[in-house]
Amino acid sequence: MAQIVNISVLVDSDFDFDTVSIMETIKELHTMDQSLLLDGTKNSEKIIPQLEDAIVNGTYVEGKALTESAVLASKSMAGKDSPDGYAYYSLLDGWVDKAKATKFQPTNTNIDYLIGNPLNAMPDDVICILD
Repeated sequence: MAQIVNISVLVDSDFDFDTVSIMETIKELHTMDQSLLLDGTKNSEKIIPQLEDAIVNGTYVEGKALTESAVLASKSMAGKDSPDGYAYYSLLDGWVDKAKATKFQPTNTNIDYLIGNPLNAMPDDVICILD
């Protein structure tokens, strides 16, 4: 099962982390003197099933999980002029066309909160789509 793991670390170091890859950063942190690691936090979140499917079937595009790339869609909220038959959810404007939709990081926490929150009054047919 894939997860998004976010790690924030406060270090006392002159090492230029901006110029190296994520793997080089992990290696540097792993070999760093423990007294230079001043503080840190970590959390992990399960991803939405659509993203898991993309990873399993080989259609995942690098970087999609770490950007805001999921939108909520509903056919029942779409107007007659909708080009693809869907309306998309915007935190600011409600149901809009896809270009104006709010993009979310594709984690279950984000999506479940939006769909399950009674204040959002989501229709029964709402789905999550990777953008």
